[in-house]
Amino acid sequence: MKTVRVSVRGDNEYQECIVSPPAVPAPIGFGTITVPSGTAGPSEAARAGGLLPEEWAGLFRERRELLWPVQRWLEDIFSQVPELRWWQITALEGAILTLLCQLGLDRDALVQRAQRSLGPITAPLIDGLIETVVSRCGREARRLLG
Repeated sequence: MKTVRVSVRGDNEYQECIVSPPAVPAPIGFGTITVPSGTAGPSEAARAGGLLPEEWAGLFRERRELLWPVQRWLEDIFSQVPELRWWQITALEGAILTLLCQLGLDRDALVQRAQRSLGPITAPLIDGLIETVVSRCGREARRLLG
């Protein structure tokens, strides 16, 4: 077990998470996205940084450069886990970036889809991820959408 510090709300605030990575992390599934019945659909989901999840997803798909600060943040977080090899880190980063392009910043959907690969750190990691995206990409995203 290792402790990982996850940056939230900028670079000076951290949340510590205890991580017990699997022997070989499995990539997050890339199947069709479905919203379970009885839950809010993307149009009803909470806004993050003033934008709906589907607006974020569309921007991420069209403007890859918006994800560069996020990719660096993910690499920093995952590289703190000594058990993860470079190729596992790359696979996890790619899986999360893919989820962002599919789901945008829909917290509940991201947590649900990433849970199998990330285990007990999923919710804090996704919370930190959303904070990072909003703080580092929010202004540019709002500008692009007018």
